[in-house]
Amino acid sequence: MSRITAEERERRRRAVDNARHSTEMEGGRSSENMREAQEAYVRGEIDLDDLIEQAQHSYIPTRTLFLPVAPVQAYLACETAD
Repeated sequence: MSRITAEERERRRRAVDNARHSTEMEGGRSSENMREAQEAYVRGEIDLDDLIEQAQHSYIPTRTLFLPVAPVQAYLACETAD
């Protein structure tokens, strides 16, 4: 993945923080592996497609592990619509 701007990094940070908050409000928590992937996404080491792929491969349907990609996608869609 290519380098991202500080603005893009901040946009990704807000999206990930929003996704985590949404997950926690639903009573869930993303796994440590998913959190590591989210941080890699924020740093620009992976793109959203890679993050989604990692989430799909690590998803285990329990209340403690949650697929936190949909809130990231929704948040990013709202930001790009402005």
